[in-house]
Amino acid sequence: MEGPGKPSLAHIHPLLYTSVKVKDVHRLPKDSIYQFLLTDSHVALIREEGVFHPVPRGSSLVPANPQFQALRLCRRSDIRCLFVRKDDNCLVVDITFKTQKPYTRDKKIEFRRGSVDVCSISNLNTQEDSWKLSFGSTSDAVILINHLCT
Repeated sequence: MEGPGKPSLAHIHPLLYTSVKVKDVHRLPKDSIYQFLLTDSHVALIREEGVFHPVPRGSSLVPANPQFQALRLCRRSDIRCLFVRKDDNCLVVDITFKTQKPYTRDKKIEFRRGSVDVCSISNLNTQEDSWKLSFGSTSDAVILINHLCT
């Protein structure tokens, strides 16, 4: 990602990394498992490649597939509200964002362990963007809620 809103990797502080079931996120398959990343400044939905083999040291080869694929990235300051409910013995957290578009671009970000493809999301037709995330662990949902409500 490039531009003034690009988070510097040196300043990112991960607070929560967990797997979630996506209930209803615009342009993502429903009921799919993704990884959710909460930092001090951003929230992200990521698809992690389950079988990733890093390139051995000293090799100039590039991995065939990136270890992570960033699907959605938004600033925490763009979060408008949270709705929490219990559904199928899981906590579902609906994160509603302001009407601004999520932060995504057609770029590849290089990391020490691999690369990240950042997909473009254009023409969001909805008035409000929201993520409906189902947490398998109540403690992960509580951590998210506590961090976002402070």
